[in-house]
Amino acid sequence: MEEDGNNVQSSTNDSNIPSIKKQKKRNVLTDSTSPPFKIDEEDFENIQEILRLKISDDELLSYAVCDVATIEPYSGQYRVTELKLRDYGDTERSWYTKPHLPNSLCNVNTLTKIEILYGTQIETLFSEDDDADYPKVIPNLRILQLESMPRLRCLPSNLGSFTKLQQLKLRGLSINALPNSLSSLGESLEAMVITDCETLRNLPDGFGQLYNLQHLRTCGTPIQHLPANFGNLTGLQELEMEFQHLTQLPPGFNNLSNLHTLRTGLDKFNFPVPHLPNLAYLATSVYNIHQFAQTPTVTEVEMYCHCDNATQASILDLAFSHLSTWSNLETLEIRFEGHPFEYTLPKGLLTGFTKLNNLILSCGKRQALGVYIDELPYLLRLKDLKLSGCVLKSTKPLAHPVTLLNLTSINLSKMEGGMELLSTIRALCLKSISLNDCSTMDDVMFGNLCTSWFPHLKKLQSVRVKRCSIANIRPDHFQHLGETNVCSIDLKDNPIFHGSEVPPRVAYHLCLNSARRLFLSGKRRIIAKGLWAFIFEKAVEATRGLAYNNKEQWSQSQAIYGLLKEFAITEIYG
Repeated sequence: MEEDGNNVQSSTNDSNIPSIKKQKKRNVLTDSTSPPFKIDEEDFENIQEILRLKISDDELLSYAVCDVATIEPYSGQYRVTELKLRDYGDTERSWYTKPHLPNSLCNVNTLTKIEILYGTQIETLFSEDDDADYPKVIPNLRILQLESMPRLRCLPSNLGSFTKLQQLKLRGLSINALPNSLSSLGESLEAMVITDCETLRNLPDGFGQLYNLQHLRTCGTPIQHLPANFGNLTGLQELEMEFQHLTQLPPGFNNLSNLHTLRTGLDKFNFPVPHLPNLAYLATSVYNIHQFAQTPTVTEVEMYCHCDNATQASILDLAFSHLSTWSNLETLEIRFEGHPFEYTLPKGLLTGFTKLNNLILSCGKRQALGVYIDELPYLLRLKDLKLSGCVLKSTKPLAHPVTLLNLTSINLSKMEGGMELLSTIRALCLKSISLNDCSTMDDVMFGNLCTSWFPHLKKLQSVRVKRCSIANIRPDHFQHLGETNVCSIDLKDNPIFHGSEVPPRVAYHLCLNSARRLFLSGKRRIIAKGLWAFIFEKAVEATRGLAYNNKEQWSQSQAIYGLLKEFAITEIYG
């Protein structure tokens, strides 16, 4: 290794060095740096230099990179705290071919995080050979994240010796069991995520000794048995688990007194509902709402509806009748998935949620959910309204505007109908409107909103209308916005911007009368035809002629800057 070291030392004044210094400013050395170094397993302990080390393929591969890096000339200037190894997901293209990480990692005392993604050739974290020089423990490791490592059959048996480990994240592994020594991490381990580990069936018997564990997620992992001492996890605050794989709940499940968030998955919860005195957030299937309806502490509900055509109406009616018992709800989110259907929320359902702050309703493709807009005023505290794939309706003809006193944000996407009812909403505090992928939002409807709705929204600041059917905009659409606080207009991806020219006068009104922050199109050439053509024209008038030399070009740029300042435009995105 001396020869390599000398070669590296001789490269200290190489032209590549500034790039490393530049990386040092960001406290990270990645494969984008042109490195005058060679990676070698035996010298890995010499990396005391970089705060974050990211290893992947591409450029480093040309340096015969296999494991890790050593940068002798900069020894003592850096510290390694993070190691991120990212390989190809395709085994045939994999560049990291060794079956384990270098044992010399254990000598890097500053290392606090290891993240490995697509380690398709790794079978075990460290070599199983006895090696007195390396204790096979990274003493200060706090985060261990392993993803998409199909050959990894087991975790280190001495995992419990990583006494400062706080987060353990496992995804897409082929492990059959967790090491029994895991129970020794009771003081340090705070979060455990085990997702898509399809061969893992049980948690170790000593799992309940992780009394400091706060977050546990096992989605995609078919856990069939929970240890009897699972109820000893009194510090657990968030639990996400697919309960349909369990045969029974452990007797001490009611002891999870600090559990705040419970996610039960998409299937039925086939057990008596435990008494959880501090449960506030519930995410569950429509099938389980009637069971949890007797939990008065719940203030946030996320309900998944995945029903077939034959049973969906009766199941939804039953679920919504029980949902109304939660009068203290602050957040209600309902997601519909699965077969095509049409359904309308029961009349009077929304009127009982007087404390609701956030309402989120979304549907998948070929689905439509009817929502009565004239029931929204009963939601006296409603601040955020998000609807996707819904149809706006009213229980009766609207003789008066729909007043929402505290609403600050409206986000509508993929709406199936009823958009004309938007203009009936009066929201004195509304600041943001977002309309995305609404095919019924055409020229006429958008013009009506601009002239008859936006001017009534005195606190409106942001308007986003993206991927709709607006093919033509007129100057008078925006002339009333000068009386509002609108400072951002986003009209990206509408038909008018696909090969059409934005009329200069329209750009003038967008600039002068409304937008300080203006979004028009992702295509710069169209911007040049519209807004920039207008600004350039004004700049030419200011400089009294076209500019060809550098001095005149500088004068022209100053004129454009002055024009932007005059129009109060601070940002233009093209």
